[in-house]
Amino acid sequence: MNKERHRKFDKWWKTNHHYKIAHRWLVKHSKRCAHNYHIAPEQFDHAISVMKRYNSGVYKRLTKADAYFLWRLTHPTINERRERLLASAAFFESVADHSKFQK
Repeated sequence: MNKERHRKFDKWWKTNHHYKIAHRWLVKHSKRCAHNYHIAPEQFDHAISVMKRYNSGVYKRLTKADAYFLWRLTHPTINERRERLLASAAFFESVADHSKFQK
C-alpha cells in the first residue's frame, strides 16, 4: 500500500510540480482536511506551518517533501480514514453530550 501511494504521488509530482494551480489545490484541500478531521497535533502544526510558508511566499511552489507530506494528509490510508472518522465522531458526540447538560 505504501509503495502504491508513493508511486501515485511520484506520478502526480512528475505531472504537476511546475503548475501553481496543482500546488494551490493541494494546499486548499490539506487545509480542509486538517481542520475537518482530528489529526495529531504535531501533524496539524506542521501542516499549518507548511501552508503558511506557501501562502506567504512569493514563488508559490512547494518542495517535494512538503508536497508529499500534504499529499499523505489529503490521501490517507483506509486505517487512517477510520481513525479520523472515529475521532471526529467521538468529538461530536462529546459536544452533543456537553450541550445536553447545558440546557
